[in-house]
Amino acid sequence: MTTHQIDNCTEGCVVLARNKEYCSIFHSKIRERKVKKIYLALAASPLPIGIIKHYMRPINMAPRLVSEDFIKGWHICQLEVLECRKIPWPTILVQDEYCVEDCGWPSQDYAYECKINLLTGRTHQIRAQFAACKAPIIGDSMYMHAAIAEMTNPGLNPFGKYKRDFISESEKETAEVNWIAQHGKEPRVAIGLQACQISWDEDEHIYKAGLPWWRR
Repeated sequence: MTTHQIDNCTEGCVVLARNKEYCSIFHSKIRERKVKKIYLALAASPLPIGIIKHYMRPINMAPRLVSEDFIKGWHICQLEVLECRKIPWPTILVQDEYCVEDCGWPSQDYAYECKINLLTGRTHQIRAQFAACKAPIIGDSMYMHAAIAEMTNPGLNPFGKYKRDFISESEKETAEVNWIAQHGKEPRVAIGLQACQISWDEDEHIYKAGLPWWRR
């Protein structure tokens, strides 16, 4: 039985339980924040070391919208960037081998590999937060398109840093629909994201993934 999930386009560690009893125990550990999840993300831009916080719209459908400002009813999202180092952008051959999509990001020589301690476990959290920081994950066709659109037109995101003041609720709803339309489709295969390590019970149990696809 699966005890937790990662996105289809994400690789790495997933814990399976042999019976319902341990599945329930592991869910309790997650709720009590006794499970530590470390990710590697390959971002198009650098991110600062430290905790990044957003608030996520409480609607169970993609794309997941996030806001830097507190919005009543929205769920808090927190992650901690532990490391951020510059590495070569994956070659065309490597991207083709893993079916990584070209999402229209301007050509550059380097990408940024970030090591992340995931403090809250929302669906698409890392992907949405990185895109909101203008550092979308390589190959993420859903969120990179929106990040590019916002960089071109900073006022486009009604929940972003440069959001406009709306004169009516209908105008705000129209802006939200337009912002959702800037997002692409879910990636077909791989993006630059790996659940590289999972541990629980104060590291009594610890498991690590192999090398991420961009380093193989």
